[in-house]
Amino acid sequence: LLRSIFFLIIMIFFRSDTKRCVLDPLQPLLEIVSQYASNPARPPKRKLTEKSFVDKNDLSSRSSDSSLSLDDDDCYDYYDDFGDSLIFEQQTGLLKYETLQLINTIEKVTSLQRKCWGVAGANIISSNLDKRDDGVFIPSVVKIHAIFGFVGISDYSFLLNTLKRDIMLVINSVASVVHSEVYRWGLNGSGQCNRNLGNSFLMVFKIGADEDIRKKQQQAQEAIFENSSNKNHSISRSNSSTCVSGELQLETLPGINEFADRAAIGMLKAFASIHRDEQILEYSGNFRINDKKEKKNRTFQISATFGLDAGSAMEGAVGSRYNIDATYLGPRVNIASRLYGACKQFGVNNICSENFQKLLSNKAKEKFRHIDTCTVKGSVKIQRLFTYDARHMGVDFFSLYRCPKVEYNQDIWDNDKDLKAMRKHITPKFEARFNEGRNLYLSCKWKEATRVLREANELMIRWMDDSGAMTKEIEAINRCFSDKSKWNEEIKALRIECGDGPSKRLIDYMASKNGKPPLNFRKGAIPHRILETK
Repeated sequence: LLRSIFFLIIMIFFRSDTKRCVLDPLQPLLEIVSQYASNPARPPKRKLTEKSFVDKNDLSSRSSDSSLSLDDDDCYDYYDDFGDSLIFEQQTGLLKYETLQLINTIEKVTSLQRKCWGVAGANIISSNLDKRDDGVFIPSVVKIHAIFGFVGISDYSFLLNTLKRDIMLVINSVASVVHSEVYRWGLNGSGQCNRNLGNSFLMVFKIGADEDIRKKQQQAQEAIFENSSNKNHSISRSNSSTCVSGELQLETLPGINEFADRAAIGMLKAFASIHRDEQILEYSGNFRINDKKEKKNRTFQISATFGLDAGSAMEGAVGSRYNIDATYLGPRVNIASRLYGACKQFGVNNICSENFQKLLSNKAKEKFRHIDTCTVKGSVKIQRLFTYDARHMGVDFFSLYRCPKVEYNQDIWDNDKDLKAMRKHITPKFEARFNEGRNLYLSCKWKEATRVLREANELMIRWMDDSGAMTKEIEAINRCFSDKSKWNEEIKALRIECGDGPSKRLIDYMASKNGKPPLNFRKGAIPHRILETK
């Protein structure tokens, strides 16, 4: 009898240990794998409780010198902006069980896969984890709708030749700023980096799969018509079904204004943060850069330009069984890249397409300036090009602290310190004059357009001078040049640089055609310029 009781007690303890050390840890392990299979883009979150495979007394003794407690809200695995798991278990002693080490390892692997594959690879991973056999890799392809942004580092060739291997540190610093701001401002974490291409990054704000969006639209329309007693709706219903089955109009989607606004703000905040980040500012003052830069009297600034477009693309895997990249392919991606390249042609740091501008809120549309009507290389579609006038000269972004909390409403375009500071050089008088000159240019009245655009450019230069935005540059010129003629040349060059990029480029373009619109400009229903370079 005593032996039986002894063995019974041993079995009870053994069963308890088995449940605590093996079976209980297996449950979250299965949950993590299951969640990763269904949605690889979402990091898992596990709550630590008294049942989370650790003895509460043991935890209290191990964390007596810290604020860690099972009763606090801090007893959650914490993930930063990119879903990195901070190893909470190392602080609490949870790694003493092999099963928990396996859980931690799986979380690390899935976190790395999320970074490497990105949002485009989520469907690819999910479809292959759902496979029942050991067949070949499934190259999942889905038509999606998204906002695409190409971001590039300005003066990259100069930085590469100057910094050599240290260029990697600059790229990673810029990438950290751009990725974090895009993710931070993207609605519900929709902003993700899809590709790192050295000097540029492809950022994607995914709206959703084409099939899912159309299905939800159809369901919403059916609910509206079923609840309506108006017989005339039958005609509208037939018309609306054609819209659902035809080309998807993104501007009609509920909530798309906030989605697009936040995408634009994310990119503009990245521009501001690049000129605020301490590490990037240190590289701007690097002695190797300032020793080799063309303008010795000027402070070099590491900056970035970007292009934005919106529409459909194919999301899927490109490659072979040896190497696979999850990416997006389509005209909208190519046009975003072309717009990024066109920033230099127009003397601005950002350009967005008409497709993207249509998605913005009315308040945001007021801030984006129509600079030209063009076709970009590789496309025959005539579209208006817009820019948000953002400058860093004369703006101390470092003193404008980065607000840790993201709050959106349409008034942000009038109240946000960064957005106001980078656009403060745009006055109502200048804007009215430029719009008049641009309209004359598009009406093929080039003589009058040249005169008005020159006046607009002078207004810009005068504001930059009167506001003190050029003060630092003028002081640097005074220190470097004592010769009056040289000083005058440098001041003249500075004033030209401080002018309005689009105004100067339109004037130069009209001058290159001897002031007469060419046939390809006047061809078609809408006068437009053909951008022949990438």
